[in-house]
Amino acid sequence: MLEKRALVARLRQHVDKQTRESLNERFGISYNTWRRLMSGEPVRQSVILRLEKRLDLLDQQLHTSNDC
Repeated sequence: MLEKRALVARLRQHVDKQTRESLNERFGISYNTWRRLMSGEPVRQSVILRLEKRLDLLDQQLHTSNDC
C-alpha cells in the first residue's frame, strides 16, 4: 500500500491537467484509472508497472532539461 501512495505522490508531481486527454497523453491512463488511483481503489498491476516506467521517463526528462 505504501508503494501505491508513493506512486500517487509521483503522479501528482507530474500532472498538469486532470482532463481525459491530458492524463492519457502524459501517463497513458484513462480518467477512470486516475480517479481509482486517487481514491485508493485497486488497479491492475500491469497499469502500476506501466505508470512506474512512464514516471521514470518523465523524471529523467525533467532532470535532463534542468541540466541544460
